[in-house]
Amino acid sequence: MTKKTLQWSGYEWIVKSGARKTGPGPNYFAGENAWVDRDGRLHLMITKHKNKWRCAEVTLSETLGYGTYRFWLEGRPDRMDLNGVLGLFTYDGSSPEHHHREIDIEFARWGNPGGHNAQYVVQPYSIPGHLHSFPMKLNGNLLDPHVQVDAR
Repeated sequence: MTKKTLQWSGYEWIVKSGARKTGPGPNYFAGENAWVDRDGRLHLMITKHKNKWRCAEVTLSETLGYGTYRFWLEGRPDRMDLNGVLGLFTYDGSSPEHHHREIDIEFARWGNPGGHNAQYVVQPYSIPGHLHSFPMKLNGNLLDPHVQVDAR
């Protein structure tokens, strides 16, 4: 089977796909749920197909190392479905530690209507102080570039 890749933001990204549930989640992943439009914007979509919810995931095909990572979102992650999750992760796949020096930025309510909808996590999340959950409410449709990860 050939892996689907995307060219986006000057890099090659591997698109996750498969007929069986896999992590994180576990979820069903559909390759067609990730694409780059003609304006260069990456789209990640959740769809329902034959009574199964399928999501999207892309992974950078190379390691960038330590530095400052910024992302911009167009849309309203503060208004996502209660069961939807947008996760942005940095990790060192060459690290021998189980959690790969992973930092997570997650927008989700995890199915809880009264819960916070954003969190920052340094893995493993079970260590006190490694998970910071907070309410996030936006005023417009663009999450500004002040949201960043500094992975030095």
